[in-house]
Amino acid sequence: MGLSADSDITVKLKELLEQTPELGYRAVHAQLAEQGFKDVGLKKVQKLMRDLREEGFAGYKAQSDEAPLSDCKESNEDTEVSVCRSDVSQKFGMMIDTETSFGGHRISDIREGGIIHEWNKNNPETAIQVNDILLSVNDTCTFDQMMEEFKTQLSCRLRLRHAGDLKEDDSEAKKEAAEWERRRARVTAALVPGLKKIIDSEFGPGAGDKIGRVEKMYHRVGRNDVFQEELPSGRRLAPGYIEDLAPVTPFHDVQDHPWCAELQKHWKSIKQELRKNLDESLWTAGAYQASNEAYGKDWKIMGVLTEDKWQDERRFKVTTGL
Repeated sequence: MGLSADSDITVKLKELLEQTPELGYRAVHAQLAEQGFKDVGLKKVQKLMRDLREEGFAGYKAQSDEAPLSDCKESNEDTEVSVCRSDVSQKFGMMIDTETSFGGHRISDIREGGIIHEWNKNNPETAIQVNDILLSVNDTCTFDQMMEEFKTQLSCRLRLRHAGDLKEDDSEAKKEAAEWERRRARVTAALVPGLKKIIDSEFGPGAGDKIGRVEKMYHRVGRNDVFQEELPSGRRLAPGYIEDLAPVTPFHDVQDHPWCAELQKHWKSIKQELRKNLDESLWTAGAYQASNEAYGKDWKIMGVLTEDKWQDERRFKVTTGL
C-alpha cells in the first residue's frame, strides 16, 4: 500500500475519530471497510491510530485508555528469564504482536533454531510459550524499545506473564460493542425516511408508504435481529429478511438460470482465482454480529459483486470477465 493510500486512510481516520472519539480500533476498522477501504487490514489500522496518538491528534481518545502502552508494572505472577547469544548475527527467534495486550505484547511465534527455541529445550519446566505476554526486555517496555534490545544486545533479560495466568478484562470491548449497536440502530432508522423520499420521486407521491416490509427489515437490522426458521431443506438465517420473498431455497438449479451456464463452464478457473485470494487481510467480519456467531467463530466475507458493481476487478479478472 503506497504513501498516498495511507494518507487517504489517515484523513478518513481523523474524520471518524472527530465524529466519535470513543471508537476503538476494531470499530474503526469495520467502518473503514464500509466506506471503501475494504483491503485495509486490522494491523494497518492499529499502526495508523498509534501514529495519530503519538502525533497528539486531538480527536484520539479511546485508544489511549483501551490499549495503553506497556508500563512495566510488576506482578507476583510475572517470571523473569535471561537469554544470551555469542554474536548479534544469531537470532532470538521470537515474534511478538505490535499491539498491546494484558500490559505487554503477546508472543505470536517461536522460531525453530532460534535462541529462545534452544533455551526452551534446556528449560522445559519454565519454557517460553506462544501466547505468553512479554512485559519487558532489559527493563524496556514499548514494542520499539524491546525490538531494539533484541537487535543489538547479546544478553536479554525477559519479564513474562504466562498465558495460563491471564484473566482478560473485556469491559472496554463490551462498552465499545454496545456503543456500536446503538449507533447502528440510529443509522438504520435514519435510512427509512430517505428511502421513502427516493421511492416517491421515482414512482410518484405515496409510493414510499408501500414499503412496509422493507421498513421492517431495516428496523430488524438496527436491532441486530437475525431472522431464523426451520425448513425441510435446513435452518434458515437471514439478517436482511423481507417477508414473503421467494424462492426460499439454499440451492438453485442452474438449468433455471441460463446466465449460470457460463459460470458453470469455468468453475475450475473461478475456484483457482478464489484460492489465490485467501489472505486474511482481504476478508472482514460480516456487518451483523449475531450472524457471524451463528455462521461460525471465524466467519468472514469478501465483497465481490455489490449493487451490480464489481468490488475489485483486478483481483477477480477471470470471474469479472465472464
